[in-house]
Amino acid sequence: DYFNEPVAAISAGKFHSLFLTESGRLFGLGYNKYGQLGISNSLYLHAEEPVEIFTDGIKIKQLVSGAHHNLILSEEG
Repeated sequence: DYFNEPVAAISAGKFHSLFLTESGRLFGLGYNKYGQLGISNSLYLHAEEPVEIFTDGIKIKQLVSGAHHNLILSEEG
C-alpha cells in the first residue's frame, strides 16, 4: 500500500510512471535520469517505490508523459 486514497489518473513514459490521487497528490516511479520524476536526479537515478512530487498546491487537471518528460495541465490552464 503506497497510497492511502484512490488513484485518479496514471501516465506512463518509456521507463517511468506518474500517479495522481483523488486529492491531488502526485507520485512518480521508475527511471529518473533526466529528472522526469521531479526529484533531483543526483538523489535517485531510479525510484523503485513511489516518491511524492511536490506541486506547491497547484490543482492538476490532466497529466501526460512522453519518453523522458511529462506535461501537467493545471485547473487554471
